[in-house]
Amino acid sequence: MKATTDRDILWTPTKEQIEQSSVKKYMNWLEAKKGLTFDSHAALWK
Repeated sequence: MKATTDRDILWTPTKEQIEQSSVKKYMNWLEAKKGLTFDSHAALWK
């Protein structure tokens, strides 16, 4: 069995899962109500 490293990707969400996530819904709300846009989840938290 191969040991995992910090660089191994264990799981990636589908586009549908991303669109249905609470964070994505919040980002959509921020855009619609406040005019704020973010390129990514990481950008949202900066």
